[in-house]
Amino acid sequence: MTGKTTASALALVALQCACGPSSKPLVVAVPAGPAMLRPNGLNEEFTLSVLSNVYETLVDLDGGLALRPGLAESWHSPDDLTWVFKLRRGVRLHDGRELTAPLAARSLEDARTHPESRRRLQLSMIETIETPDDRTLVLRTSRPFDPLPARLSNVHVWAPAADGGHVGTGPYEMRHWEPGGDARLSAFPGYRQGHARIADLEFRVLADAGQRVAALRDGRAQLAVDVPAEALEPLRRTRGIETIVQNGLRVLFLAMDAQVRFRDPRLRRAVALAVDRAALVRGPLGGYAEVVEEIVSPQELGGQQQELPGRRHDPALARRLVAEAGFASGFDVDLEFMPQKYRAMEAVARAIAADLSAVGIRARLLPRTPSEMLARVERQQTALYLLGWISDNGDGRMSYEYLLHSPIAGFGLDNGGGYSNPEVDALIERSLARLDGLDRRAVLSRLARLIYDDVPVLPLYRQADLYALDAGLDFRPRLDRRVRAYDMSWAD
Repeated sequence: MTGKTTASALALVALQCACGPSSKPLVVAVPAGPAMLRPNGLNEEFTLSVLSNVYETLVDLDGGLALRPGLAESWHSPDDLTWVFKLRRGVRLHDGRELTAPLAARSLEDARTHPESRRRLQLSMIETIETPDDRTLVLRTSRPFDPLPARLSNVHVWAPAADGGHVGTGPYEMRHWEPGGDARLSAFPGYRQGHARIADLEFRVLADAGQRVAALRDGRAQLAVDVPAEALEPLRRTRGIETIVQNGLRVLFLAMDAQVRFRDPRLRRAVALAVDRAALVRGPLGGYAEVVEEIVSPQELGGQQQELPGRRHDPALARRLVAEAGFASGFDVDLEFMPQKYRAMEAVARAIAADLSAVGIRARLLPRTPSEMLARVERQQTALYLLGWISDNGDGRMSYEYLLHSPIAGFGLDNGGGYSNPEVDALIERSLARLDGLDRRAVLSRLARLIYDDVPVLPLYRQADLYALDAGLDFRPRLDRRVRAYDMSWAD
């Protein structure tokens, strides 16, 4: 959007054309693979990480989640209800066609209206999408909506393929994939910024963290995601391997059925008092995490961590609250979790179950695959479950919309506990309007405090992102945890 941005982009193209693609492949060892290939069809981290190499967005984010041009070279808002996006020239789809505004509009329309789209909520304020020419998109909204460009940063743009599938514009093309398993990609030679420096890319699923470390050590993988904390020090002493520790955005939380099993707020408060979150950080997570009081990370818009008091660990009071709620003899409940998706999750789940059982909430552990778990959350079939969340555009308001707004009118798509509070709903919706900084901070502060007191979910910790990699790989982790190979290269 500025002369500086354009110059940087041209410099990057020149660098990549000079270096050329490398014949050395890159294998990334990940806990889980893409559950589907449909653009905008699933709000799941590893699916989105893989697909971010194949599809692009109108507005992009850099590694620190600052907005930058994507498929749109510029955008502006001429009035409170209108946004105008100007597409880049000469963007090629993987089948050779040029991306035009009508094709981009069709994919946005699908994202905001298709029943299988997970982006319906964040685009629900769009009333019409117009294309006055082949390079211009005009989006008209039903209400003033300041964060629209940021919301478009995770909405993949595509065009229909001849075989009925989807064609992207990204630096890589999908060559092979297995649902929930491995995915193989190759560099797209017609990419607008030049050929990727790494020609062949594979995401290899190794659910066990120890297996990911072993694959890195013996050369079967060159980048391992979410390595165990206890492996970091031995890996640092290993020649040819580097490690990276970065404070991430992902918050792990314990969600409760606020309609039936945990409808009584005393039970939700009992859960919050029973779980020793500091012990989770010291123990299973090896110190590579920090206790948090809200689902919004401190780096995100809306983060109020400093304003919220730390919850104490008080099992005695938790037992009294369980009894006061009518369960003097305690009760049984299933605790559902995804052992392979999050670091040390099985040990975390066992520790939480022990803490809860100590106050009369007898938790039976039920491990789930990511596809099973996410489907059960969407259908509100869970009484108690562990989930991780990243607001991948750096805007914590979207976390509130998806996780804590009442499941109505497109809101609350991931509100598996069915929590509903009219004041919370009103504050979430007000926070999305065009407010000045002071008004927005006041709204978000009130919202964070209401949720803290009502405990529809118990935020546990924000975990550090742990990576290990071949020392010859130039890799810089992103806050949104996307593994985008176009940004990487091999040392000469």
